[in-house]
Amino acid sequence: VAAAVDPDDLMRPVVDAQREHALVLALVGSDGVVRAAAGGLLGAVGQDISASALFPGMRAAPRGTLSVASPALPAQSLYVAFRHVPEVPLIAVVAVPERSIAAAIRESRLNTLAVAAAITLVLLSLFGALLLEILRRARREGERARERVELEDANREMARAKRQADEKSALLETTLANLSDGVTVFDANYRLVTWNDRLEDLLNLPGTVLFEGAAYESILRAQAAEGEFGEQDREAEVRRRLDMVRAGSFGIYERTRPDGRVIESKRTSLPGGGF
Repeated sequence: VAAAVDPDDLMRPVVDAQREHALVLALVGSDGVVRAAAGGLLGAVGQDISASALFPGMRAAPRGTLSVASPALPAQSLYVAFRHVPEVPLIAVVAVPERSIAAAIRESRLNTLAVAAAITLVLLSLFGALLLEILRRARREGERARERVELEDANREMARAKRQADEKSALLETTLANLSDGVTVFDANYRLVTWNDRLEDLLNLPGTVLFEGAAYESILRAQAAEGEFGEQDREAEVRRRLDMVRAGSFGIYERTRPDGRVIESKRTSLPGGGF
């Protein structure tokens, strides 16, 4: 949660009450820049007073009082009380012209303490909110670190599983490549998953027909077009063979190819569908 507060707003409730005493309240950064001011004796908001006679005195001690010329109006002497805000790079400043000090010193002191306490409380509240945010982010970073470890473990497990799958795939490819029989594998949608070179030799099927994802029906049609199934009605023969596969009619059968060779075929169903 981020909140933006105009520093002048922190002082506005007390400004009118102190105007009759010519009291000036200000917040000066440790860099000498006026962050907020209830009057112009110390300078306008944003003015750098680090070169004035006042600022070195304020930097020299954590708190104290000074009698110096006004950084904005050197003709006026000021009685300045200051205090460094703990753990925040700000200096709370209360200034009053020396000519006004005698008449209202007691009242000014009490009001100054109240205003300084209010400013300190506000700053401490903001600091507390900041600390809570830091703690929340620290917890979140801890959670992210644990998530990164879990993700790395998951990635290692995935890499191991992929390595094993690649090894099994390579073994399968080697086995298929060295078989004396032609082999095809079709998935549950009757699309070609894999095959070996021996199949191409046995059936004389070109690469335009055999490719990953090729439909079993398209392979049958290509074979029928080459007279692979004889001179009977080609469309009827393609349908008959498709119906056999869809009905799960698998087994061993022989077929004579157009070149006179007799080949033996065996179809076996797979557990997840396909054959």
